[in-house]
Amino acid sequence: MQDVMSPIGTPDSKFHDGNPASGELGTIVSALWLNAIQSATIDTQTELKSVLTATGITLDAKKNNQLYLAIRRVMSKGVVLADTGAANAYAAANSPALVAGDLVSGLVQQVSIANANTAASTYSPDGLAAKPIYGLGLAALQGGELVTGGMAVLMYLVTAGVNGGNGAWVLLECTGGAQQVATGTKSLHAMAIGKMRNKNPILNGGMDIAQRGTSFALQTAWKYGSLDRWAAIQANTAQGVLAQVSAGLKNFSYCAKLGRNNGANSTGFVGMLQALESVDSIPLQGKTCTLSFYAKAGANYSGGATFGATIWTGQGTDQAAGNYASWTNGASAGVTNPGLTAAWQRFTYQVAIPDLATQLALIFNYTPSGIAGADDNVYITGVQLEPWPVATDFDRRPVSQELVLCQRYFETGGLSLSVTSGSSNGIGGTFKATKRTIPAMVRTGQFISANEAGSIFASITTNQYSITNTNTAAGCLWTADAEL
Repeated sequence: MQDVMSPIGTPDSKFHDGNPASGELGTIVSALWLNAIQSATIDTQTELKSVLTATGITLDAKKNNQLYLAIRRVMSKGVVLADTGAANAYAAANSPALVAGDLVSGLVQQVSIANANTAASTYSPDGLAAKPIYGLGLAALQGGELVTGGMAVLMYLVTAGVNGGNGAWVLLECTGGAQQVATGTKSLHAMAIGKMRNKNPILNGGMDIAQRGTSFALQTAWKYGSLDRWAAIQANTAQGVLAQVSAGLKNFSYCAKLGRNNGANSTGFVGMLQALESVDSIPLQGKTCTLSFYAKAGANYSGGATFGATIWTGQGTDQAAGNYASWTNGASAGVTNPGLTAAWQRFTYQVAIPDLATQLALIFNYTPSGIAGADDNVYITGVQLEPWPVATDFDRRPVSQELVLCQRYFETGGLSLSVTSGSSNGIGGTFKATKRTIPAMVRTGQFISANEAGSIFASITTNQYSITNTNTAAGCLWTADAEL
């Protein structure tokens, strides 16, 4: 477009009429000035016509709102910029290019994303300094908010408390991408998945429940002991332990201690596993899930890089945990071998659950070497499996609720009643939690009287049982086992 034309060449740059009475001459309009007027008019018309042409509007001398309609059309279309950056570091070129002074609150950029983000991300238009991209909750992105081929709308924001007041881009939306939301305060506000409860099908992931006792000597076959829902083993020769110990980790009271006894020379692998029921496994079919857990190595850990976490799948129904290797069409869905240190770390990884999987198991194991020192162990807690491809905060259920969930599989109790000698009398009891299946009940000791010896269980269902005895007392201490 031409620059602004020069004004008429009079002392005050204005036109003046002549005065015949006084002989004063009027302003003389030169060819130079008239040509400038003509050139400026043509240039302005050309500029305006280009707006109409660019928006597909044909000139019509009978209409006087075509420029307005063209501007409306341009505004409605917007400008979509091509992403020229990389995953987590986005860039685009405007025409004309933005300069630093253009970055003011409210500036909006629409970008066609070329590479999905996997973590916190930045945006740098026209080579300007990269600024972080935040979600609507004004927190850094985590991954999955920007997807390949998605249309992202970014708004620049300068305000105290956001990136130190140095400006940031706020992701208003990205088609196909996850949306970050602020913490809700009202009943109809959106809720982030990190705030959801009962999202974790792994029971006792915080290692809080140990109905069988706080320590269990490993055996050469998978057996339950100590921590509820977790079976454990040491192959070949068992010289190890699964125990509930203090975690020394923020937000966690307990952790699992898994490893060899001091001086042990057995180098068979050491492991612990939890198998899910089919009813809890089927909802995960075909999903990319996220396993997360906290782990650390003991001071004398000898397993090196052998420590691993495996998601195992099968296509049967409620198959025994200890026989996972023989499950119908059993196969590993994913293995991770995180590097352990003496400090707690949180590990996360994604795993694709097969469409036909009807049962899952999570297995932790390592292979020790040499002679065990005083702390040849691994420590694990905060175990969580989520039905989406991102890790969120550990879902801590109230301990009372966690206990009831575990009692679906295993429960301890006791009952006693005096009866007439020689008669076959009994008493009945109700389980604290409905069992997964009819449990195997075992007498573990006397409840009150030695006369309880000889008590037998009868009429066992998933909800209740009875104890009979021909002695002078019926009852006992017992366990009810309905584990996989």
